[in-house]
Amino acid sequence: MSTENITTLDVSYILNGRQSTIGQSTSMSSHGITRSDLRKWRLSEKNKVELFGVFCLGILIYLSWQLMYGVTPTYLLYFCQVFVLTGAALGAFIATHISLSLAPHCTPAHIMIIQYIFFQINSLIGAYFLRKLERDSAKCQQSQENFLLNQLKIRANSQYGRDFEFDTIKSVAEFRERHPLTDYSHYAKYIERVADGESDIVIPGFPSRLGISSGTTGKPKQIAISKERNVAFLFKIMPMVFHFVKVQYTPALSPLQKKCLLYVHTEPLKSPGGLSICPTTMLSLPDILNRIQFSTPPAGMRLTNERCALYIHALFALRDRCLGNLGTIFCSTMFTFFKVLESDWPKLVNDLRHGQIAKDLRLESSVRGSLEAELQAEPERADEVEKEFLKGFDGIALRLWPHLQGIFAISSGAMVVYARRLKDKYTKGLPILSSVYSSTEGTVAMLYDVKGLDSKYIMLPSDVFCEFIPVENGHENQPQTLLAEEVTVGQCYELALTTVDALYRYRMGDVVRIAGFHNKTPLLEFQYRTGEVLNVRSEKTPEASVAGAITATLDQWQGLTLVDFTATESPLYEEAMDIKDWSSCGYYMIFIELEEPYATFGKDLKQRDKFAADLEANLRLKAQRYNHYRNINAIAPIRLIFLQPGAVDELRQYILDRSSATVQQLKLPHKLRKTEWIRLLCNRELIQ
Repeated sequence: MSTENITTLDVSYILNGRQSTIGQSTSMSSHGITRSDLRKWRLSEKNKVELFGVFCLGILIYLSWQLMYGVTPTYLLYFCQVFVLTGAALGAFIATHISLSLAPHCTPAHIMIIQYIFFQINSLIGAYFLRKLERDSAKCQQSQENFLLNQLKIRANSQYGRDFEFDTIKSVAEFRERHPLTDYSHYAKYIERVADGESDIVIPGFPSRLGISSGTTGKPKQIAISKERNVAFLFKIMPMVFHFVKVQYTPALSPLQKKCLLYVHTEPLKSPGGLSICPTTMLSLPDILNRIQFSTPPAGMRLTNERCALYIHALFALRDRCLGNLGTIFCSTMFTFFKVLESDWPKLVNDLRHGQIAKDLRLESSVRGSLEAELQAEPERADEVEKEFLKGFDGIALRLWPHLQGIFAISSGAMVVYARRLKDKYTKGLPILSSVYSSTEGTVAMLYDVKGLDSKYIMLPSDVFCEFIPVENGHENQPQTLLAEEVTVGQCYELALTTVDALYRYRMGDVVRIAGFHNKTPLLEFQYRTGEVLNVRSEKTPEASVAGAITATLDQWQGLTLVDFTATESPLYEEAMDIKDWSSCGYYMIFIELEEPYATFGKDLKQRDKFAADLEANLRLKAQRYNHYRNINAIAPIRLIFLQPGAVDELRQYILDRSSATVQQLKLPHKLRKTEWIRLLCNRELIQ
């Protein structure tokens, strides 16, 4: 192609919204029109929306004049005119609001309009259900009873319902008296029949799919996910959470801003009966819903490799200066995302500058083609983000995306370590919000309040029936339970759920603290999983206490940055390491990985011993029962292993390769249960 003249193809390329990289400084000599002139003539997507608004306004004025001064039409024609008049008024209003709203330059005009309408409808639905939650919370126990009896009535004709005579149960008291507390083994034979293709086993008909748990705190479980749960989550709980978060925490969010969702897709398996088996977090949305919500195009939301997916999410997020939110399931994935930015930013800047995707990124050719078709060269934005990267990564999130409103990810339990690292470095100034308290077994509560990294959730009284087992009775097979209005503020309880997914009085393994009440409905703070406690003398030290002790110790030792930690009890450690002479007094073995361990602990054993002593002292302050057993010498002092850099990632990958957990589901266990996990970390001890 000539470098002196712009051909018809070049002009078409520009006018169609793609910037040509050929002959950028040349002109059309016959007309004296430069390329920069043509770029000025090109309509932006917002200009197109504004033209749509002018068109609607014209129709509005014309029809208004007709209705006021024109010939009186027939009733049918009059109705049609009023209908069109209303639509034109609405179109003019929407176009005006869009033209004044913050929006990414890369969103097509028709997507902007759909996104705006979706945002407003979502907010209206959410406001309605929030008002309903307020009413339900004032009569919590009545709402709980209504939910329970309705579920028993719906499930009465299932095989499970017939086995337990649901049709004869008429009250909460009768249900608690006749139905035992359960764990997963109670349902195994029923789920096996569902998986084999039998209908009406635990719910009427077939479930929508079998949800599979991560299995990182025990054997993976399969739960029959009902259509009722899917509908309630999409059309009730999520709009409710969306509206609440917008009003309370992100009031400046524009209807046209998008979220970068750090999603890694999982291809579902099939049960013998043909049901899909997949995590409940698996997205299966129409492309249009992806486009109006997320910064990554639909093809990027179907990537199954974590590294590739995070790179693509980063690339499309970087082109959007107006990004509204960053979201994922766990803070560990969010932290990995920022590490990808830190390590791959030169490639990302280059791709952004040239409108391409790095050749060494492993993508199928069709996927690469689809994604690159969504890109265009953006040298100005590339220069802007490169300048911020060169300044370093402290507070990088708000420097890259100045309109960012928040980080959405679970920050409690095992994730608190990653949440602190995010707030200390990458996401300074941004709230980290965990909007729902949910698991494979069911959605328990929604966000009520956030203070730092501590989240309070309000129980959803008309969506799940909750019973509370005092933690001191948790060792019993069938302990007495309390109802929602009977719990005591400040006390900890193990949860037992009855859900829409045919789980009844199910001990899910979560321990929560009652943080207060809203009206008559309890507010919950997640504490730990029952399987994550360290226990050598019935002291039951939760992971939160260990994490708090490590954090307190690091605060005393300036300049140390925690990567992650995990722990185990001495009997399992000694078995894993084939130690014949077992210790007569149990102890905790704690594994810690630091970012730069060699500088402080490389060869200085005294420093290691001092750190271990400080950690021991802090753990005794954090865990009362542990301190009691230490005082009477029934438990020996902790033993500490510092890990080589990369050891935690190696364990994480080892677990992923040998389990059904997906990348997004996996939570690094903070209690090691398997001897091979322990041996792997012991073999990665920091060399003395």
